[in-house]
Amino acid sequence: MRNPYLALLGALIFALLSGCGPTGTSPSSGVEGTVCDANAELPLGHSATRMALDASHGRLYILDDYSSISRWNRSPFSCDWELDRNWESSGILTLDGFPEEIDVDAYGNLYVKDGILVLGPGTDTCTATTGTFAVFTGGDGLVTGSILGSEYWSKNGNNCASSGGAVGFGKALSVDADDVQWLAAESVGGTIPERLALYNKDGSTDWITPISANPLIEPYLCSADRVRLGDFDVVVLDKTCGRVATFGRDGSWKATILLDSLGIRRSRVRDVAIASTGVVELLTDDSSPTIQISWRALLGASSGAVISP
Repeated sequence: MRNPYLALLGALIFALLSGCGPTGTSPSSGVEGTVCDANAELPLGHSATRMALDASHGRLYILDDYSSISRWNRSPFSCDWELDRNWESSGILTLDGFPEEIDVDAYGNLYVKDGILVLGPGTDTCTATTGTFAVFTGGDGLVTGSILGSEYWSKNGNNCASSGGAVGFGKALSVDADDVQWLAAESVGGTIPERLALYNKDGSTDWITPISANPLIEPYLCSADRVRLGDFDVVVLDKTCGRVATFGRDGSWKATILLDSLGIRRSRVRDVAIASTGVVELLTDDSSPTIQISWRALLGASSGAVISP
């Protein structure tokens, strides 16, 4: 039977994204959606592609398709963003080359991946490998993902030393790291994820969670465009099918949130980050740069659920 509360949630969030209200909530599902507006826009013609959320310092970095990075500060009274005009050139840093991804460490240092180079704070430059990347939050290393798997690189100034080769059972579609471990979404060779794996810095495996190939069996994902590793949460963004899958830190599936059914246009979603325990932030290329989705009430659930009005 269709849950009337979840139907109401979908209507509220759809109205939200149409500019008609600040939040959408559903007591029965424990899901809440909030659009986070900004006091400025990206330069004319620029579209957001990637984000790096520095939640502990209340900052957001947005990489756009013109090789520019903008820095935003969280409003003290809401989830809205204010362009940090005291940073770089009125809040905008324009880079040479073709940067692909950005990340921040626990100290708020920004890292940019451009080809095989990872540019860190100051003159810090690390030569690694092609593919996706993430910085360990302590700033002492990074992990890269490629068709060979995922690999830990220790960092000492401008030098990056491989830990001894890639691990995993195939292509690493996306990676993320905390201070001691890294997470990878893996596939034998295609773009559809087949498992999530958590690794230690020495390359040993902590856990593996299979991803279903059957859309009727969860956790099911069509793509793994971004994985995020939090203190208590693991999150996977699937832009192809418009899903955000959430897992416990032990790899147990908790919930899958269907973006379309919540009124969030999957075609406008670009990235995801963990804002706090049980809360993700979606980067969009709309005038409102981010959307927060909270599922805190689901964290203690013993089994997963698909959140679909």
